[in-house]
Amino acid sequence: MAKRKYTSKASYISRFVAWIIRTTERKCVYVSGPMTGLPKLNRPTFTRVACRLRDQGYTVINPADFPDGVWKTCLIRDLILLLFFCNKVAFLPKWKKSKGATLEIHVAKALNYRIKPYKYWLTRNK
Repeated sequence: MAKRKYTSKASYISRFVAWIIRTTERKCVYVSGPMTGLPKLNRPTFTRVACRLRDQGYTVINPADFPDGVWKTCLIRDLILLLFFCNKVAFLPKWKKSKGATLEIHVAKALNYRIKPYKYWLTRNK
């Protein structure tokens, strides 16, 4: 098999990312909402919503399932998970008050993901 020639590293990286996106099944629902400044980082709400979505048969990525850390590091981790493994976003109430959730929704919109309130996904069949 002949080696492909790429004109730049950016070209190689963009082709690699496109390949990952094509070959990865992205059927997960990402739960997005406010955490910072809320009691227990709003984990009980995130967990309750994620459990209900899983009961409906969805594969769910829930940021509240991961350990605490530096906000920026957690946000980068969550955006990578959103980017590579999801194609739907279930947002929680008051997400607009959260810098992280606002960024997650912005990225999801740019990628043309389906973005709906979490209750919408609970009433839909996959």
